[in-house]
Amino acid sequence: EGTHFQCNFGHLNGYSAIYYTYMWSLVIAKDLFSRFRAAGSLLDPAEAERYRDLILGRGSEKPATELIRDFLGREMQFGPFETWLREAG
Repeated sequence: EGTHFQCNFGHLNGYSAIYYTYMWSLVIAKDLFSRFRAAGSLLDPAEAERYRDLILGRGSEKPATELIRDFLGREMQFGPFETWLREAG
């Protein structure tokens, strides 16, 4: 009592952008998974090798959005995330 918890609860001040990144990360992840889904399996060795070489193997050589574009062969799309939401709902 009397501690004014709301004044130093970090999630109320400045944390909202972090919550946004959780959802944006899901959008990107579902789009990346769409390549594996199109290949027929999350364990597809050719797609796994492409992912390793074009994203993981490049490290910080390029901005992340460029690495993702290289892997997908196109710009990121919201569609796979939307499909996932419908299937989960």
